[in-house]
Amino acid sequence: MKMPSFKMQLAGFLVVFAVGLSLVFWEASLLIALLIAVGSALFFDAVAVFFKTQKVKFSESALISGLIIGFVLSSAQPWWIFSAAVFFTIASKHILCWNHKHLLNPAAFGIFLTVIIFKAYIAWNGADLWYVLVPFGIYFTWKVRKLEMAGVYFLVGGLLSVAEAFLKRESPSLSFLGDQNFFFIFIILIEPKTTPIRKTGKLLFGAGVAAGVFLLNAMGVPMRAELYCLLAFNLIVPFLNKLP
Repeated sequence: MKMPSFKMQLAGFLVVFAVGLSLVFWEASLLIALLIAVGSALFFDAVAVFFKTQKVKFSESALISGLIIGFVLSSAQPWWIFSAAVFFTIASKHILCWNHKHLLNPAAFGIFLTVIIFKAYIAWNGADLWYVLVPFGIYFTWKVRKLEMAGVYFLVGGLLSVAEAFLKRESPSLSFLGDQNFFFIFIILIEPKTTPIRKTGKLLFGAGVAAGVFLLNAMGVPMRAELYCLLAFNLIVPFLNKLP
């Protein structure tokens, strides 16, 4: 029996994770938001592909993007917010390209524009459930060969937390681990097409995003810091890929 593709494995995990969250916390609105986001993603992407190839095709990438948007945005918003985020996502996927690859993480860019233009709210549903996201996340990170990138992200975040505690004359602790956005690290950060392909680039990318997130959080930019830093570093990936 043929093994499902990586994207279908990731999609299956996200669907099961969403159903579990909804049952545990009695939040049917999350599933509704996911259905709207996924349906919109498949539709908009199929339309874009049809204009290019005159063929009807449903993309696994669009499915993943819709699921991510459903998880990140707060489900307590009008349905059109999710469709707007998906529209921006699919548009960036087909327009903002460099050497036939996405220049910016599509889902992150779509969410970013929706927050800026329509003042949408971010929730990061289930992002703190490390006991679910870490084991599966390590597998997915290994599959796309981004383990060193995720690892250095944790390392830099931890070192900066220790340095902050030292400056405040407090005792360093492992509490920073509980503050990590595991959904961002293991699902969004590791997107293969918008991150470096060489080890040096991966290490610099992970360290840079982690440092940026730490600084923005320290400056009082909650919830959105990860998206801002990720998109900023996406722009220099072509340069990072040239490093030895």
